Amino acid sequence: MLNRLTLFYLVHAVSSLVLKPVAIPMMEGGSLLAKSGEALVKLTTEPPFECYGGTLSAAGASLRNAGDCLSQAGANTRNKFAAEMAGDECRESAVCLEECSEKMAAFITDEMEYVPLNLPNSLPEFLADASKNAEMAGRVMFSQGMKGGKGKQEDVDREALGKFLEGLSVSLKNVHAVLEAQEVACGGWSVMCGHFEKAADKFLLSSNEIRGIAPAKPTGRSFMKGGP
Repeated sequence: MLNRLTLFYLVHAVSSLVLKPVAIPMMEGGSLLAKSGEALVKLTTEPPFECYGGTLSAAGASLRNAGDCLSQAGANTRNKFAAEMAGDECRESAVCLEECSEKMAAFITDEMEYVPLNLPNSLPEFLADASKNAEMAGRVMFSQGMKGGKGKQEDVDREALGKFLEGLSVSLKNVHAVLEAQEVACGGWSVMCGHFEKAADKFLLSSNEIRGIAPAKPTGRSFMKGGP
C-alpha cells in the first residue's frame, strides 16, 4: 500500500507531465510581454511622450509585471511539485493585466490629450479580456495541480486550458492591432508592438501544445525555398 508521501509524489509527477508542453512557449510569451511593458515605460521618458510618472508609464509597469508572472508560470509547469504555483502566477498576471487596463483607461480619459496618441476606449477592454483569460487559465492550472493527478492524465481538462490560453492570445492580438495603428514617429513604438505581437503568437502556440494541435502544414509552393 502506498503511503501518503509516495502518493503525493505520484500525484504531482503526473500533473507535471500534463502541463509541461506549455512551458517553453509560455515562458517566452511572458518574457516578450514583459519586454513590451518595459519598452512602454521607456517610451514615456523620451520625446515625443515625456510623461514618465503618469498613468501611461504605470500601465507599462503593470504590463511588465504581468509578463514576468506569466513567464514564471511557464517555468513552474516544468516542476512536478509546482503545478499549483503555476496557477497562482497565472492568476497574479491577471491582476496585473487588470491594473494595466485601469491605468490605460485613466490615461485615455485624463492624459492622452498631452501626447501624440489617439487610443480608443476598446484598448482597456481588450486588456480586461486578457486579464479574464489569464485568470481562468490559472484556475484550470491550479485545479489540475490539486486534483488532476488522482486519476489518469486524460482527467485533466486540457481543452479548457487551451481555450483560455487561446483567448489570452486573441486579446493580446487585439491590443497589438490598436497599438500598431497609432501613427507614432518613434522607433521604440514599433519595437514595443513587435514584442506584443510575438507574445500573442507564443500564447497561441502554448494553447496548441496543450491541446495537441499540430502546426498547419505549408500548402502550394510555400514549402519551397523562395516560394510565395
